[in-house]
Amino acid sequence: MMPADQRPLLILADDLTGAGDSAARCWAAGLAATISLGVPSAAPTSGALAFSSESRALPPAVAAARVRECIGHLRHPPAVWYKKVDSTLRGAIGAELDAWLDVLGGRVIVCPAFPEQGRTLIDGLMQLHGQPLPDGDLRTVVARQSRRRWLHVPLAALRAGRLATDVADSAADVLIVDAESRADLARIAAVADATLHLCGAAGLVHALAQHHADASATAPARMAAVRRPLVAIGSGSAVARRQVAWLRRHRPDVAVLHLPEPPAGLALDGAVAQQVARSFGQAVVAQAREHASDALVLSGGATAAAVLTRLGITTLTVGDELVPGVARSHGHDATGQVWQVALKPGNHGDEAVLASIVARLMSG
Repeated sequence: MMPADQRPLLILADDLTGAGDSAARCWAAGLAATISLGVPSAAPTSGALAFSSESRALPPAVAAARVRECIGHLRHPPAVWYKKVDSTLRGAIGAELDAWLDVLGGRVIVCPAFPEQGRTLIDGLMQLHGQPLPDGDLRTVVARQSRRRWLHVPLAALRAGRLATDVADSAADVLIVDAESRADLARIAAVADATLHLCGAAGLVHALAQHHADASATAPARMAAVRRPLVAIGSGSAVARRQVAWLRRHRPDVAVLHLPEPPAGLALDGAVAQQVARSFGQAVVAQAREHASDALVLSGGATAAAVLTRLGITTLTVGDELVPGVARSHGHDATGQVWQVALKPGNHGDEAVLASIVARLMSG
């Protein structure tokens, strides 16, 4: 087997913006990163490759089958695997982990903490800035969705250096490990090996990528400033609406498209929402063409996938990280035009994050 720091890092997310924020964190760790808009036909020989199963809105059994389809043909070359999940625990996490382990074998540590975004895992509960999230008990989610045995490792055990011993002594297949800081995530990443995989949000993948980055690699050239970014927000979350309102107040010069607030009771990841995203994606591309936009800020995984698919963009190369978890990438559309693209998960960031992203894009 190749040394761990030379194997490619393969990241499977359940939506496109999840793949994007993982790739952004890999770039920040010093690892060359690419985002594939479809399932790659082959693994790269180096660097990080993030792609999506587009399974967050699918029923558990269908999501599990989709995971198997996405990774089955990629399991044989030497690689390090990472399963990206939503830090608010949306999606069929347990069913996808079962399918993941069915194909790859071994066991998995799960920790969706992302301290840079205020998301921590304490006593098995996902928290945002210290407040537990509704339905945020990861132990309950795994117990309800997965058929595999699980174990919770509390923060005190991790910081006391007992993680490796707890893993070795346990017969559990899924180990839920608390973390609230980057140092905690580094402790978790240090115990990963060929039979102990990692699963989490964009925080843990950054710690993992640091083990694979080449410190001697040449930094990429700075990306050019853009002049006419188009911001397209397909996320229906309250957080996204506040971010759009902030952007419109402080940057009225920037073009913004935003889906209206969804009707009460509409599942934000459901089939109806997916169809709405496809229609919205068509409108975004039409406006981008009409106004000669040179960059896209896309929020909401279904929206991002719809827009980029309609443009014919199949691969994005990460050029830098605009804010933690938001990659600035570039890719060629079906006509050969190069687009700068920023992918932002809907619930990430404070109210000013969209304005910050736009400012970075326009300053180069």
